[in-house]
Amino acid sequence: MMDFIFNTIVWNPSISPFSIFGFEVRYYSLCWVIALLSSYYVVKMTYKKSGVGEDKFEPLFMYCFIGILIGARLGHCLFYEPEYYLVQHHIAQHCRRQADLCNMFICVYAICC
Repeated sequence: MMDFIFNTIVWNPSISPFSIFGFEVRYYSLCWVIALLSSYYVVKMTYKKSGVGEDKFEPLFMYCFIGILIGARLGHCLFYEPEYYLVQHHIAQHCRRQADLCNMFICVYAICC
């Protein structure tokens, strides 16, 4: 009986349920869109019931949206992969890559001008 149940479960599902104009829509991004749209709707209805004007709602939502995206990325970096992002030599390598990129642009500018 248990073998039948375990054999009917798809253990390796597809990462994208559908595609739009050739772009794959993945489950993770779909969850982000649904969560942000539903929070937009709920907070907008709350503001409307409270009598707060929409001129205060739109900027607040944009600040929250940007904060959510930055916070999610920082949370991922600090909680899920801190050994990769907080290692001293990784930061030094990143700074060296940025310096190399800056030097490359300076050389291209010097050659072109």
